[in-house]
Amino acid sequence: MYRVIIIVEGRGLFPLDMLRYDACFPSDFKAVAGIGSPACGPGRHEREVKLCQPRQTATERQVTVDRWKSFGWVVKSIQVFDKRNKLLKGKV
Repeated sequence: MYRVIIIVEGRGLFPLDMLRYDACFPSDFKAVAGIGSPACGPGRHEREVKLCQPRQTATERQVTVDRWKSFGWVVKSIQVFDKRNKLLKGKV
């Protein structure tokens, strides 16, 4: 089993459908809070959300970077870890 850590950044409504589309979930409570942050209003700024995507193989599925962009969110990094929690590859 492999684990992929994805960090996305954006403002406004979090694209919840991307969790289903990329088969990922919030990595921790901070990520849950980032997803649920108010979307608009004075002083609202970009926020980062850390997501986790489980995989059977290191190359099983890819993160759909262009689809994130279509929602106004940017994929800042993708890191793939093996079952021993060793970083196999990282992309920024």
